[in-house]
Amino acid sequence: MLENNILPRSENLTRKDLFVEDLYKIESQLEPQEGKYRIKILEFEQEHSYFSNFELIKVIHPKILKAGTVNDKITFYKNIKKPEKITDSKGKDLTKAISGGDTFRGKNGDNLKIKFKDVGNKENILAWKASLRAGYPRVDSIQKAIQKLRTPQQMKGFLEKMTSVTWKSPGIFCLSLCFFCHSSCKTSIIFYLYSPKEKAEKIGMTHPREISSTGSMEIPPSFVKKESSSLELGLEWTNTHKLDYICLAQPASPEEVKSIRIENLKVESLRHSRHKEISKADLEKGKVELKPVQFLELEFPYKKTSLKPQETVSYFLKSKGYYKKLAYHK
Repeated sequence: MLENNILPRSENLTRKDLFVEDLYKIESQLEPQEGKYRIKILEFEQEHSYFSNFELIKVIHPKILKAGTVNDKITFYKNIKKPEKITDSKGKDLTKAISGGDTFRGKNGDNLKIKFKDVGNKENILAWKASLRAGYPRVDSIQKAIQKLRTPQQMKGFLEKMTSVTWKSPGIFCLSLCFFCHSSCKTSIIFYLYSPKEKAEKIGMTHPREISSTGSMEIPPSFVKKESSSLELGLEWTNTHKLDYICLAQPASPEEVKSIRIENLKVESLRHSRHKEISKADLEKGKVELKPVQFLELEFPYKKTSLKPQETVSYFLKSKGYYKKLAYHK
C-alpha cells in the first residue's frame, strides 16, 4: 500500500517539472495471480493525481539483510541494535514500550530522546517504521474495510457505496495509498544528533506515509567514531505520527551486495476504474489520472524464482508523478 504527500505549487513550474520519482518498499510479500503480479493504487484523498511511470522492483537477497530505501535508493543493512533508552520530553521512560512492539503516537511539538550504547563505526544506518496521522479513525476504518475485500466485485461495490456519500469535509474518506513526498512537506519527524556538549544538530527528516512503512538514513560521517561509544538522537514531531520502532544497523558488506539479484519489472497493463485499458504511450506522457475514489490496476510479469535456503525476496514500487489538492466547496 502506498500514500500521497504534498508537492509545492509554483507559477514557474511546468507540468513536466512537477513530476517527481518516488521509491516505496512494499511491506508485504506479493503473491502472483494468474501468472501476474497485480497491484491496486487507490485515491481516497480530495486530490487529483497524475502518473507517468510505474516499475516493480523484485530483490532477492540474503535473509540476514533487511532491505530499505535511503534517498530513493535501495539499501541493505544487518545486525539490528535496539535503543538502550527512550524518553519523552517529560522524562518518561518509553524504552520497553517502543522496543517491545508498542507504538508511540506523537503529535505536533512532541519530542523523544533516544540513546544507543556501544555504537561502533560500522553501525551508521538509522532505520525506523512510522506512519502519518496517528490513530485517525477515518483512516483506520477505511483501511480495515479495504483489507476485507477479496474480489473485484466487492471492490466495485465498496467504491460505488463510497461515491454515493456526500463529502462533509476535505478528505472525509481519507486512505491515501500512493505516492509522492517532498522536502517541503510539513508533516514530518525531524532527526537530531547530540554532540558530547549536548548540542543538537539536525541530520534529516522523514515524511511518514499514510500506511505504516519503513524508512532509513545514513548517519553523517562526522558523527561516526572509530571507537565504540554511545550515540544520542533526538526526534521532533511536526504532526500526528505513529512511531513503531527505531534502531541502528550495519550496512551490508560488498560481498553480500554482490550476491543480491535485482529484477526490474515493467508494467504490462494498466486499467483505470472509470475507463478501459490505458496505453503505455499515455502513461509515458503523464496522461494517467486519478480523482477521489478512483483506482488503477497494474499488472507486472511474473517469473518463478528459485530461492536458496538462506534467501528471501523484497519488493519495491517505483512511481513518477504528482498531485493537486482539490478545492473544497460546501
